Amino acid sequence: MLWRSTAALPFIAILLWASPGSAGLLDAAWTAPTTNTDGSTLTSLVSYRVYYGTSATPCPGPTFLTVASSTSSPASNDTATARLTGLVTGTPYFVAVTAVDSGGNESACSAVASAIARADYAAIVSAVLPGSRSVQVGVPAVGFVSIINSGTIAATACRISPATSVSAAFVYQTTDPATNQVIGTPNTPADIAPGGSQSYVFAFTPTTAIAPTEVALSFDCTNASPAPSKVGVNTLHLSASTTPIPDAVALAATSTNDGILNLAKNGIFAVTVANLGARGRIVASADTGSAALPVSIALCETDPNTGQCANPAAPSTSPVVTMLDANAATTFGIFVTGFGTVPFDPATNRIFVRFKDADGITRGSTSVAVKTK
Repeated sequence: MLWRSTAALPFIAILLWASPGSAGLLDAAWTAPTTNTDGSTLTSLVSYRVYYGTSATPCPGPTFLTVASSTSSPASNDTATARLTGLVTGTPYFVAVTAVDSGGNESACSAVASAIARADYAAIVSAVLPGSRSVQVGVPAVGFVSIINSGTIAATACRISPATSVSAAFVYQTTDPATNQVIGTPNTPADIAPGGSQSYVFAFTPTTAIAPTEVALSFDCTNASPAPSKVGVNTLHLSASTTPIPDAVALAATSTNDGILNLAKNGIFAVTVANLGARGRIVASADTGSAALPVSIALCETDPNTGQCANPAAPSTSPVVTMLDANAATTFGIFVTGFGTVPFDPATNRIFVRFKDADGITRGSTSVAVKTK
């Protein structure tokens, strides 16, 4: 049975730097079909054919790229992507997509989209963990960074530096991603292969007290634009005190272990807080940051042995007050209910969990991306 192709082709063609004679490329993305032509649910999707060429009507045609489907039954708003390579830089190309089922049936061609092939490029994004540190003056506030090169050539001499001025000494160093052990030498840039990543450790050592500050970091490579800065994703909420304070290092875990909460109707993720500072009273809360999302959020402190709510006995939409002991871990459950569609936009659509002291100062924070299935 043929099904209706709902594929639309918005193109992303990024030029970061041009290299004469480079092979051109285009990146395409489209919405996956979800129903057959008779309106029944699609359950037998196998692949897509991405037809392309310099003709305004590439589909059907002799030149296409076969892209395997990640699922036989796509969910609403699922997307698929393809990269077309070996094109002529500067030349307009036309692209259309069809879908193929397990019986070999092919759908009608989608609407045609066009774009100009661009040169190979390097493009980087970054993430920082944890999202917050609160230390005493003279004690390093340590964090970890991952820089990903989503481009088609190596990103060269990739380095980290503070973009926000604070009274602290700064150092970074590459690490082995398997062990988090430092490798190389301090403050030495690294090359990142196309499609690859590099992990780093960094530290701010405050020389004076620092009021709570959202510290932006600059992630730069010699042949790529700096990684976009996004609060809560690749920034560090930093504070420093002359007296002992809680330092709630918070890490979140989703069921898929990818930092993404997939909502059908309800979803849950866990947060573990290791207090590396002084014992203190902490208020835990959760929110969606600057994004207005159709979700409600409840939380509770959990029994680390059973995972069941202990404080309070059932998830609450109100903040949770608890004591964080020094050098001890405390666990929390975050319960999310969706009331509408949340598009996959991991830089913006996120759920933040914050841990504040009695003065309302953030002593720890973490976040996960959220989307509807």
